[in-house]
Amino acid sequence: MIDDVETGSQQANEELGGAKKVAKKVVKKKAAPAKKVAAEKTPAKKVAAADKDVVTLAQLAEKAKMTPVAARAKLRRAELENPGRWTFNKGSKAEAAARKALGL
Repeated sequence: MIDDVETGSQQANEELGGAKKVAKKVVKKKAAPAKKVAAEKTPAKKVAAADKDVVTLAQLAEKAKMTPVAARAKLRRAELENPGRWTFNKGSKAEAAARKALGL
């Protein structure tokens, strides 16, 4: 049956004066995505001179000889309050609790 349809369409094309031209669609290739450059690790930010009365988690972690990630995990397990940044005023109860939780 398919052969009959094909021969019928061929006959129709011949009667119309030749083969029917079909326009081909041109598909543009998309540009390859840009390669991602590995981000360089930046050193930890130093505490500003004006913040001499503040102790950061990075400083406590360095003293405890552990990574800041591990130090944060310990402080969370000890259920210390974190108001947004892991910074503590020198001599405060929060600093003492953090030091105790980190084993300092």
